[in-house]
Amino acid sequence: MRDEDIDFSDIPEITNWEGAVRGWGNHPARARNRVNLHLPNNLERRLQELARREGTSKEVLIQQFLLERTYQEEVRLGILPDSSAR
Repeated sequence: MRDEDIDFSDIPEITNWEGAVRGWGNHPARARNRVNLHLPNNLERRLQELARREGTSKEVLIQQFLLERTYQEEVRLGILPDSSAR
């Protein structure tokens, strides 16, 4: 599955992670590689439903979403060129 195949538009809260808390895990090996996300229950359920429809795991879905948002922010800040402008 490619990142662009996932449609987050049916979850309005996805662009506003209200109530979500980011923090590093307390396991030293995992802390270097992962960010724990603590999501409100209703958002977590909706992400799980979307992951099931897409045939992937919720963790993969969240990872792809975060990569997409990071890319968008880096384009906005001028760190990366906008590939859609081609």
